[in-house]
Amino acid sequence: MATLRGRELITNAYEERVLPLNLADGRTVEAVTYVIRRDHPQYACVDAETQARTIARARGQRGPNIDYLTRTAARLVEHGIRDSEIEALLARARALVP
Repeated sequence: MATLRGRELITNAYEERVLPLNLADGRTVEAVTYVIRRDHPQYACVDAETQARTIARARGQRGPNIDYLTRTAARLVEHGIRDSEIEALLARARALVP
């Protein structure tokens, strides 16, 4: 957990919360989550096109943001989760990568 907290809480943009998570088998468990703080300067409420342009050209300490989005989308699919907004954002960002 220390590594996860070190990565996610470094700028205080996220708040750690323990929330209920409903599993496919009907059980409910508690899960550690990181929720963006909307009052934080790093929170950007922008349209999907601006998000795609930013992701296509941005790079963080761990590499290009497009790689992060690609891995996120792949992991969701691996877990049987289809997120049409993530998929559309990824397709648009890929089209904009220089």
